[in-house]
Amino acid sequence: MKQVGRPRTLDLAQVQRIVTMRQEGMPIAAIANHLTREGIPTARGGKAWSPGTIQTVLKSKTARGEHIEENSLERRSVNGERSS
Repeated sequence: MKQVGRPRTLDLAQVQRIVTMRQEGMPIAAIANHLTREGIPTARGGKAWSPGTIQTVLKSKTARGEHIEENSLERRSVNGERSS
């Protein structure tokens, strides 16, 4: 299936920030509201974050620590630790 619209991109730092806010106990809707108020663009460049978008980010491979460095096959967790 061909992707329609702007490609989804979100900096690793933003993913880490969302994960941290959630780990600190912030409700998903509050995270969405906070990012919207700060004017942080969504993964597709939108202005308003939704709780569903936050849930999608939290369920992503990147948020689960499966980020793969661009120039390496080495996996790193969101906090930078190496994994096999």
